[in-house]
Parts: sequence; C-alpha cells; structure tokens
Amino acid sequence: MKAIEFNKKEPTWFDIEENTKKMCLDNDIKFSNYRGIFVKNMLFNYRKTKTLIQTIINCDFNDRIETRAILNKSNFSNKERELELAKDDFYKNQKVLFDWLDKTKEPYFFILNPVFEYGAGNDYESWVHKRYGYIKIAHTGIQNLDIVIDYYFKKQQN
Repeated sequence: MKAIEFNKKEPTWFDIEENTKKMCLDNDIKFSNYRGIFVKNMLFNYRKTKTLIQTIINCDFNDRIETRAILNKSNFSNKERELELAKDDFYKNQKVLFDWLDKTKEPYFFILNPVFEYGAGNDYESWVHKRYGYIKIAHTGIQNLDIVIDYYFKKQQN
C-alpha cells in the first residue's frame, strides 16, 4: 500500500509531510536530504553503532564461533579492541549527526518528527498483512528519545 492509499485510512500522512516540508524550508534543508541522508543514513548509523557497543559489552568472547556470528566478522580481536573500534565508529557517527543538527534552528523537531515507510517493499510477516491490510514502519518519532537525551547532554557539555 502506498502512502496516499494509507492516508485514506489514517489521514495524518499529508499533514506530517507538509509540516516537515515547511520546517525543512525554514531551516534551509532540502526535504529529500532530510528524508534520505538524515533519516535513512545518519540516524540509522548512529543507532547501529550505539547498539554494537552494547552487543560487544554483553558478548562472551570465549566462544569464538558465537562471537564471530554475533559480530558478523570473520576476524576479530579481543573484547577491549573491538569495543574501542566500535566506540570510535560511534563517536564519528555521533559527530556527523550532531553537526547536522547544530546547523538547524529546531534540532529536536528533526529528531522527533515522525517519518514512516508504508507497505510495499517493507519486511513484514504475512499474518500482519492479513490482519491489518497495511503496515507502516516508523523511522523517527518517540523512539528517538535516547538521541534527544544524548544530544541535549552533548550540548550542555559544550
């Protein structure tokens, strides 16, 4: 199902889209850059590297086969070195994300603004599709409160 079709069932999509376009215009940001670069790249990389740090902390490096599968790496070092590499990647992604947010007038809007993908092309279980007839996947919104908190404390440090 396309977003236009979804809007007939839940008429919020166009309102969110128009509000987002207005905010992008006010902040001198191309809407396509916001959707493509910020939402699908910067936020994704930030979350992925933050999760990787926690995964490495919880991983038992004594079982090399399991560790290799969890980290999805054929070769890896010890826990301390892998954690160091993951933190380096995280801080790079954090800097890119926060620098982008610093250039905006309303950074918290861009973190919490709801952005969804609708229907076709999304991974979902067949029972979900049969039961609801449509599906939407949130990329941003309330689930990014941890990023808001990280950004707030980073701004307080500077």
